[in-house]
Amino acid sequence: MANYPINNPPVNKKKFPIWLIIVIIAIILLCLGAVLLGGGGAFVWIQSNNQSKTETKIAQMAYEATVAQHATEQASAATQTALSAQATASAEAAYQATQQFLNSIDGIISETLKTSPIFGPKNGNLLMDDDGNATTSPSDVSVKNFITEVYFTPPYELSKGSWDIGLFFRDEGKNDEYRLAIQSDGSWSLINRNGTNSDVMQKGTLNNLNYGTTSTNHVLLAAIDHEGYFYLNGTLIAELDLSARMNSGKIAPACDIYSGNSIDGTLVRYEAFSIWNPVTD
Repeated sequence: MANYPINNPPVNKKKFPIWLIIVIIAIILLCLGAVLLGGGGAFVWIQSNNQSKTETKIAQMAYEATVAQHATEQASAATQTALSAQATASAEAAYQATQQFLNSIDGIISETLKTSPIFGPKNGNLLMDDDGNATTSPSDVSVKNFITEVYFTPPYELSKGSWDIGLFFRDEGKNDEYRLAIQSDGSWSLINRNGTNSDVMQKGTLNNLNYGTTSTNHVLLAAIDHEGYFYLNGTLIAELDLSARMNSGKIAPACDIYSGNSIDGTLVRYEAFSIWNPVTD
């Protein structure tokens, strides 16, 4: 008996359909394309978002710069306004100070001395004569209000004797005037002389009188209505009350005002005797 190999029935091997493979590949490609397209969109969105943030930051910075510039401009304007106000205030203060100075006696004297005098300047000598009368050299103008000055040279040293110098003003005639007397003992007095009566209205002492025979004593007197101002060698000595005599009169440098203050025959030199109308406007 013959032996034959047993043949197994043939296995029906199913083949994977080609169309399905194509479909799967297509699906994979579509998915991959979608992923790629989606990723690109995400990149574009991220880039767009970053750009938007940058633009927002730039806009914010620009806004802040504008605000800062505006604040700087406001501060600058405020500073300019303050400086302008300060300059205006300073100018006003300077103007007021100038007006106050011009209205003060120093201002009046300063402005007056810039003008031409109505009398003088005149130089001369006063002769000491111990006859009981003062020696004067009257001006040829008669005024109530005035500024006058004169320089006196001491006639001799104190070791030789006493002396006096001064000014007569608002003088209406012999022994009818104000007398401003300066004595070598360092005293001064304002006398209202009326005939034989001599009323001492004011008096005081001096600490700046020059005694040397090569020096001078500068006497300046301002009379404005009822007020007077007596200066010696550039220093205000006293404010004078002139209300007791409000008339116009002549002005004169003088010596021998007080009895005993002279050496007969001695000359008292005076220089630059001048009179001005006071500038009060």
